Amino acid sequence: MLKAESLYDLTGYESGVIIYKGGESFVTNWSGLNGLPKQFITGIVDFGEVLEFSKVKEIPKEIMEIALALAEQDQRENGVNENPSIDEIFENEKCYIFTLNDWN
Repeated sequence: MLKAESLYDLTGYESGVIIYKGGESFVTNWSGLNGLPKQFITGIVDFGEVLEFSKVKEIPKEIMEIALALAEQDQRENGVNENPSIDEIFENEKCYIFTLNDWN
């Protein structure tokens, strides 16, 4: 089990894809946030809790497809016309965290 105060400390990346097991999913820049970010109508909010995650290799195919679709949409919106590729996946009881190659 990996422990960290922020997703940046956990992953070494400033941004990536978060997919909550309850269905919510989004791309975000988590640099400067402590704890696990949640998306609200007013924006992204952090709660400052200590994070506990495991690094995983295997996840359900449909979750992987959602992560790649979100990353691809974000890249297209930002003028990047390459297909994204996942670097690492982290999981806990609440969500999956995806970091992507060539992202900060």
